[in-house]
Parts: sequence; structure tokens; C-alpha cells
Amino acid sequence: EYMGFNRRSNGVREISRAEFFERRRLQETQTALMNAELPTVDDPMFKFQWHINPKGCVAADQSQGGGDGPNCVGNTSGEYNIHALAAWRSQEDRVSETHTPEKFLPVTIAIIDTGMDLTHPELKDSVWVNEAELNGLPGVDDDGNGYVDDIHGWNFVTSSGDPTDDDGHGSHVAGIIAAQRGNDQGVAGVFSLNTQTQTKPVARLMPLKILDGEGNGGFSQLLAAIDYAKRMGAHIINTSLGTTPDMLQEVTGLQELQYIQELFVQTLITARNSLVVSAAGNAGNNLTLKPEYPAAIPTDWSITVGSYDSAGLLAKTSNYDARLVQLAAPGRDIASTWSYGEYAVASGTSMAAPMVSGVAALCMYERPYLSPNQLRQAIVQSVTPKSTLDTYTSTGGRLDAYRAVRYARQIAFGVGGGG
Repeated sequence: EYMGFNRRSNGVREISRAEFFERRRLQETQTALMNAELPTVDDPMFKFQWHINPKGCVAADQSQGGGDGPNCVGNTSGEYNIHALAAWRSQEDRVSETHTPEKFLPVTIAIIDTGMDLTHPELKDSVWVNEAELNGLPGVDDDGNGYVDDIHGWNFVTSSGDPTDDDGHGSHVAGIIAAQRGNDQGVAGVFSLNTQTQTKPVARLMPLKILDGEGNGGFSQLLAAIDYAKRMGAHIINTSLGTTPDMLQEVTGLQELQYIQELFVQTLITARNSLVVSAAGNAGNNLTLKPEYPAAIPTDWSITVGSYDSAGLLAKTSNYDARLVQLAAPGRDIASTWSYGEYAVASGTSMAAPMVSGVAALCMYERPYLSPNQLRQAIVQSVTPKSTLDTYTSTGGRLDAYRAVRYARQIAFGVGGGG
């Protein structure tokens, strides 16, 4: 035991070595944040983004579409944002120090969802491009991957190369990850270097549409989309969706259920060259007792994410598990992009998962040779502890972008630990 002191009315108590150094890491992080000159963000809806703005407010949930945009309905303490501002400043300083921003390569993030608004002003410059199909012949599978004219991803619902979002959910996820920052409009994404200083987009968003306009899809489409993302070089795969054994049994019958579960596992095994980030689900259940897939399938290259609100409390609807859910991220009243060029506020673990994907992309942008397992380590080992999350996640912590980026640098130099 490491002897530390904790002032209490009845004297002192012993604290473990791990707890002592965890407190020191927290103190170092807080000192760095207070001393840093944080970047200014001119995006007009940044004030609603409490998850990345320490001065942000809570906006009304408008998950069915943006309309005229959200309104503030409550203030926050500012304590439970993910420290994105500090991460941005740290990373921009690194880019500036090298004087060679072109050496930092874009990160490809596959978004398996309802598609994406390919023409949204906040997203259009970050849409992934399959160069072989773009420069090939119409109606021909130019790259031989089995998909014809998949220039910007694939629509597994209509079997076409048009993954346009007809729901809004996928566009919301995409904006959380990489909406343009510093363009004087809309919102800012987690993985978004300032467009005023960085001329080239840093994200490549690969929309893979498996859900229709009602938010429904099939497990075979999910497996095919994961396989596509793997084959086409996605560094990160975001799955803000899920299915349950009961749902699968309704479609396939009891005899096929075990076979399908094994298929999920095998598909994730083949995707080991990508970090797979999954939403825990929104039924308020323990995933061991009531599993959802792919969230309840643990691997060394996957992360399952629960959601918390602006008070730092696990959302009542968030699934949880002290083994299967690694951490929690903001997932309540999240402002982001929507389909048809609009914006909306939505809630759920679907919003928490892309927070993690965005932070993982921040880490990989600076350290592109990190393996999926190392990326996972950077995210999981750098969480900020939160006592209210102890029994709900394996780390007992919440996402911290600033600490994750610093941890990734230490991994790159072969140094353990974070902070």
C-alpha cells in the first residue's frame, strides 16, 4: 500500500498507490487546462455543445429534425465536457511545431448507420472517396471489391452506391465525429482541426447505410458493412446501432440464433485491423443479462460506450456492464448535424459512441502507426474517474480527449501510463 492522506473527520486513511497516482494525474490535467490558452470556436451552435464546450448549455432534444435549431433549456457546471478544447490546442501546437502539416494523414472513419448527408456544408468536404471508382467507368466495378460505383461508400438497403441519409441519425453521428470547426456555421465535431489554420480536411467519413428511413435493418447488412469497412481500409468503425437475441430469433428462429452470434464474433475477428466502437444501447439493461450486439462482444480492438448526461450521471436509458462496457461518454442533449442540411439535438448511446470515435481519430491523426489495440488502450486507460460510473463500466470513468491524446503520444514512444 502507498501511504497517502485524505482529510476526514475521524483522522486519516490509507489509499492505494493506484489511487494516489490517479489523483496526481487528475491534478496535473486540471493544472494544464487552467494554464492553457484554449482555442476560440466561432461556430454559432457551439454554445449548445456542452460535451466539448465548458461554457456550453443544454439544448432541447429535437431528434426528429433540426428546424430552426435548438434553444438553451438549462445551464451546466462545465465539469463534464470531454476536454476537447485542450486536445485541439495540444494537437494544433504539434502541427505548428513540425511546420509540415501535410505529414499528418487523414483518418478514415466508417459510419455504419442510416447513411449520411453527403452535401451538408459541415460534412461534404470530409466525405470519403474511393478514387478507383471515382476515376473509373460508370457501371463497372473498377476496384474489383464486388460493389459497383461505390464512390462514397455503399447503401446496403438498396444495393447501390448512394448512401444518402433519409433519416438523420447517421448524419447526426457524422457531425459529432467530424463537423467542420472554424467555418462560422453550425457545430464543431470532436475530430475537427481548425479550418482557418488547417486547409485540408482531417477526416474521411465512409457512410455505410444499413438502416432504412425508419431506422430498421438486417444483421446480414451489418456483417457485410463491417466487412466492407475492413476491406476498404477504415481505421475506425462506428456502430451506433444494435440488435438483441430476441430480435434475431424473431427473424431467424431459435436454431439459427447461436450460429448468428458466432457470425458476429467471426466478423469482428476479421476486422481486427480497425478499432470498432459500439453504442451500448438504450434499454437501461445489464449487457451480461440482456446482451445486445455488437456491443456485448468483447475484443481487444473494440470499445463499448455507455452515455452520461451534463451532470455526469449515467443516463437512465443507457445499457451498462462492469465488464462489457468500457467507459461512458456524453450522450444526452447532443447538438449536431442532421439530414437535408439541418441540425438537431438528440440523445442516446448512439451519440456517445461517436464521441469515442472522434477522440480515437484525434489520437490516430497524430500517431497513424498505432494499432487498434493501442488506440483502445489510449482511450480506456486515460479516462477521468467518476464514482457514479464505478459499477456501470469496467474503467469506472468517462471519456477524456486531452488525456487520450497525451496517452497516445506516450504509447508511441514506448512509455506506459497516461495523463
